[in-house]
Amino acid sequence: MDDRQISTRQQIEAMVDNQWQRLARAGTWFSGQERVEIAKVAREAQSHDESGLYVLTEVATEAAKKIATEAHTIDQQWVEECGERGLALLPMVELTAIIAQLSAIDTYYVGVGVTPRNLPEPQPGEPSQEEVKGAKLMRGWLPTRGVAGAPNCFSGVAAEADALHEIHGALYLSMPEMMDMNITKGLHRSQIELLAARTSNYNDCFY
Repeated sequence: MDDRQISTRQQIEAMVDNQWQRLARAGTWFSGQERVEIAKVAREAQSHDESGLYVLTEVATEAAKKIATEAHTIDQQWVEECGERGLALLPMVELTAIIAQLSAIDTYYVGVGVTPRNLPEPQPGEPSQEEVKGAKLMRGWLPTRGVAGAPNCFSGVAAEADALHEIHGALYLSMPEMMDMNITKGLHRSQIELLAARTSNYNDCFY
């Protein structure tokens, strides 16, 4: 293993440390306890080992399970129905982001043959309820700042957009790095893209 591979692995572990701290703290629309609970519900749904002992609302629990295991069945009508039952669009952004972040990190650990980390202990605090100026429905089902797309899918909640880009940079490439066709991060850019394309195809992700 050369120094670049060690550096990449260290970068990933530092990212996960930071994300676990984020997960445990109060977010924008959910408390630390609720955020960790969302991750717990998602993991248990994926493993088909549900405890049923959750502090989340019924609609948030159901949404977490569906996003974690049946994302391909979600449509705009379902999102709207969740809103009618009390899960508003901006909290839905945060809930979806937590599950997406957890899935990316857990998948990395499984891929390298390591048991995923235990979830962190929730920290006290109240959600900030900070709204992003200009975030609205823009050709998507959830509010974004600008036209909805993969790079800004969580831009309706600033903290989750920041988390997305940190994870993206550690597990794949940062936005500036994407401009470099010859970058090497353990693998050469061409090898990185080959793996990314194969993974996307396997998961029916055709963005």
